[in-house]
Amino acid sequence: MRFEQSAQRHPALGGYIIKSKRWKMQKIIIAILAIVYLLGLADARATLVNVFVANSGNNTIERCSVPAGVCSTFINSGLNNPHDVAFDSAGNLYVTNFGNNTIDKFTPSGVGSVFANTGLSGPYGLAFDTAGNLFVANYIGNTIEKFTPGGVGSVFANVGVSSPTYLAFDASGNLYAASVGGNKIERYTPGGAASVFVTIPNSQPIGLAFDAAGNLYVADHSRNLILKVTPAGVESVFASTSVDGPFGLAFDTASNLYAANQGSSTIEVFNQSGVGSLFANSADGLNGVGGITFWPEQTRASAPEPTSLTLLAVGLASLGVLRHRRRVIPITVHA
Repeated sequence: MRFEQSAQRHPALGGYIIKSKRWKMQKIIIAILAIVYLLGLADARATLVNVFVANSGNNTIERCSVPAGVCSTFINSGLNNPHDVAFDSAGNLYVTNFGNNTIDKFTPSGVGSVFANTGLSGPYGLAFDTAGNLFVANYIGNTIEKFTPGGVGSVFANVGVSSPTYLAFDASGNLYAASVGGNKIERYTPGGAASVFVTIPNSQPIGLAFDAAGNLYVADHSRNLILKVTPAGVESVFASTSVDGPFGLAFDTASNLYAANQGSSTIEVFNQSGVGSLFANSADGLNGVGGITFWPEQTRASAPEPTSLTLLAVGLASLGVLRHRRRVIPITVHA
């Protein structure tokens, strides 16, 4: 890259001063690097993750920061035995109001309204498909209802459903429903065709969550277990300690599983090996926890990229080294 130079005679210094425009370019580059870094910081702060949990014992929705586990009440009005929570792509929160037979919708600022109140009888679990349709497990009605983004409802499934609790979609768009009445997990194609995915004798399947590999995790409420089921339907025990009446399940992008323990009013975090640690408990305002989810969904807080930090460091180093210099070219005066 070439840079223009200009010369000005300076008799007192005995030569010409050569002024370079290189310094102006350096200042521009450093300013750009600083802006990129600050945008990275702003993006990291904007995407800080919270865990939201249905707090049925207090009729609230609690919000807990990740990874600190500091909780505060997000919603404390209009709720009657909330069971599950789910976010749409715009950040609106949907809540199953089991006691009122409604689905309530809350804006990111917490303003609530009734999203749906028809066709519901004991609404329990929630799940969004990729098109933004909301699916609801009708626990008492033994159906799975489907609501368009505009709130228009219809029956999606009424075959193979027996006291359905929580729902989850796999990567192919198949819907899985935990049926407490049948001790099984039912699978529905996008067209609504039903089949039994796995039967779990003597169990009480409640919460469901898929990991990145397509394994389904099941909260076995009555036996205090979290089960892992492969895509082929092979079942094993994932966790049996730090589990007390598990309800809602949710994965973060680091493959840690968050489990809401209704029996102990705690949220436990399990690593990929099934080792649990306490995330939040009753001292944080939890009471009868149920469904759990993240917002932003399946994302984690992140610091600015290392490459950006490196570039900024190089730019700041250049600031100290490549200062505006004046080159003096000596001149010889002949008599």
